[in-house]
Amino acid sequence: MELSSLSAIHYLAQPNFATIFRRLITFKVDVPEMRTEVDILASLERLETLEAHHLRLPSYPIKPDLSLVRTLRRMKIKLVSVQRMVGRTFANMEECTLIRPCSLETLAPGGGVDLPTCTQFTYDSHTIDVLPNFRIPKLDTLTVRNDVWNKVRGSTQLAAVWSGAESQVTPLRPRVLHLDTQCNDQHLINALGMLPELEELYLGVVRPDGLGKVFFGALCSLGAKKGRRSHSPSAPAPSNSAPTSEPSVSETATGFAMGNTTKSRRSCMKLSNRGRKPALRCRVLNSGQRRTSQTSVRLSFVDPRRT
Repeated sequence: MELSSLSAIHYLAQPNFATIFRRLITFKVDVPEMRTEVDILASLERLETLEAHHLRLPSYPIKPDLSLVRTLRRMKIKLVSVQRMVGRTFANMEECTLIRPCSLETLAPGGGVDLPTCTQFTYDSHTIDVLPNFRIPKLDTLTVRNDVWNKVRGSTQLAAVWSGAESQVTPLRPRVLHLDTQCNDQHLINALGMLPELEELYLGVVRPDGLGKVFFGALCSLGAKKGRRSHSPSAPAPSNSAPTSEPSVSETATGFAMGNTTKSRRSCMKLSNRGRKPALRCRVLNSGQRRTSQTSVRLSFVDPRRT
């Protein structure tokens, strides 16, 4: 079912139409801002896909539990309260997208959300310090968009997500990270240092030269450490091979090149550690999606022997 009319959703929300919602597998609603709440979640007993924009719902107690908590597989909500997610376990949720969610204060420590089977999680909001309250052990792809207006605020929020504090819950550790925020280089380096499973990194930066040599030097160092962990210890190195060493910032800087072509609006950055392995390759493409000067950065760790 797809609804885009306020009058239609208020009419169908009446108790005598509850049987319609009980049979739904997919429910999509995109309406203007609602002033009156509609109590329909309790009737969604078989729902697997939910897409809601501006849907206003009442508050629900944790018990009795909602049926959709066990059946929901894909959810995308925009400008919708997350209160009904707090303290619940969505056992079959595979994809979850939250765009400018409301009632973030309900995601206080101790009232988090469990997504044990979720592999793709997207969070788009002006504040991201609530992300540690989402427990996603099988997370593969994480997309975070944070529309902060300065680096200081962005750095503070990034540190709240990946701070390394002993009292913090287990941090999110994706294999692929899309990160769009403003922050200082050191805060970004600290966050990446807590993501040992990271293989791909996409960064949204305001300017192509906004990331300095210190950042790329540290990133190349992280790539070298990752390569040594992934290298099989059972395969001995040839006796005549030179020992590998981790590239320093100065060595990385000598292999750093940046080109900017005005006509194609494309910038390219490459990092080289003079033939040592593993190498870190970086492509920077001006995407211009959210800001006119935004740049999308794609980083991947590769083994030179396979290129």
